[in-house]
Amino acid sequence: MDINNLKVGEEFKNYKALCNKLNIVVANGGRNLKLQKQELKRYFDWITESRKIIITEIYPETKPKVDNRKNNGKSEGSRGNNNIYGKYIDNILIDYFIKHLKENDNIVLNFTNREIAELTGMINFNYNITCNDKDNFHKYLCNST
Repeated sequence: MDINNLKVGEEFKNYKALCNKLNIVVANGGRNLKLQKQELKRYFDWITESRKIIITEIYPETKPKVDNRKNNGKSEGSRGNNNIYGKYIDNILIDYFIKHLKENDNIVLNFTNREIAELTGMINFNYNITCNDKDNFHKYLCNST
C-alpha cells in the first residue's frame, strides 16, 4: 500500500480508483470490503459523496489496529469476556492446591472441568445431578408446574 501518493483534498471517482492509486486489490464481498475500509481508516480519513471519495485527512502516524474479537462489550457471554471472575477463581484454586499439598506431599491432582467449576462455586452439586439425568429432571420440571 502506497499512501505517500495521497494528498488531502484529492478526489477519486469511486473506491476502485482509490485502490488503484494505493496499489492494492479491491476486496471482494461485503464483509471483506468493510474490513478493508476499516484498515484504510487507520492511515487516512475520507468522506463520500455518492460514489466519489474525497481524502479529508492523512494521519502522520498509523492508528493502532483495534481487535474487536474480545472484551468489546458486544457479546457479554462470549469467551474471553469473563475476566472479572478470573482473579477470584485463581485465588480459590491456589488455596485449594496449597491445602492439599500440605496434607499430601507430591500428590498429582486430576480434575474434570465440571469438578473445577463445582470447586470454585460456579456450579453446585445439583448441576451434576441434572446433567447426568436430563430426562428425569425434565419430567420433574414439567410435573411441578
